[in-house]
Amino acid sequence: DNYELYKVTNVATGLSNASVNRVTNFVRNNKVVSSFNLDAATEVTVSLFNTKGMLIESKKSMGQPGNNERVFNTNLAAGVYIVKTSINGTFIINKIIF
Repeated sequence: DNYELYKVTNVATGLSNASVNRVTNFVRNNKVVSSFNLDAATEVTVSLFNTKGMLIESKKSMGQPGNNERVFNTNLAAGVYIVKTSINGTFIINKIIF
């Protein structure tokens, strides 16, 4: 099984080489969207978990300076989910209600 557990709070620690100004996670058209703004190009991983810590989907890509969005097309049941955004080894965790 593929489980990870995190305390559900907004967490941001010092970022190196690229700074993220804002991370917002929300539901749009029955899809989970992670939106963030970067000061510089950097690798970003956005992961979606259920409340049991099970990984549902993960997207790893190169984020560009400015506004970025990652959309999860996974069919989800109604409930609470955790979105973990990793930038340069630092992460921001948010919960969403679907």
